[in-house]
Amino acid sequence: MWSQQHLALLLPAAVVVVVVQAASLNYVGCFSDPVGLVDFGANVYQSRGLCSNRCSRMDQWVVGLTNGTHCLCGSRVPPTHYLVADGHCNTPCNGYARDTCGGRGYISVLVRDIELLQQQREADSGSMSEKLPGNLQVQAGSL
Repeated sequence: MWSQQHLALLLPAAVVVVVVQAASLNYVGCFSDPVGLVDFGANVYQSRGLCSNRCSRMDQWVVGLTNGTHCLCGSRVPPTHYLVADGHCNTPCNGYARDTCGGRGYISVLVRDIELLQQQREADSGSMSEKLPGNLQVQAGSL
């Protein structure tokens, strides 16, 4: 039988376990061009989580995956005119087949911070359009 003295010796030796929750990834879409993203090469164990961790270590909030193996990181989502149907980004990740990691020549783009995506969209919409009298707006380059 353990005495109180023995228990007092064991309590300070207790191991504290810290659980760290990975930042959630928000799927933005499938893109045909990785404009603004840097490809960090292939990894046979590629998954959304592995790529997200890599991007996080470099303070990049945009995560891209392509060909099932390649991880791309950046601080801006590619322009929406490169957005294509999600069916192009259906290649399973090599390291975790339940995730999809883009496609052949197509990039699944995810963001770790949805608020930064909103800020980027707001900034882009303000800078990409030219305000004209009477609520009429023309996209830059269309005149």
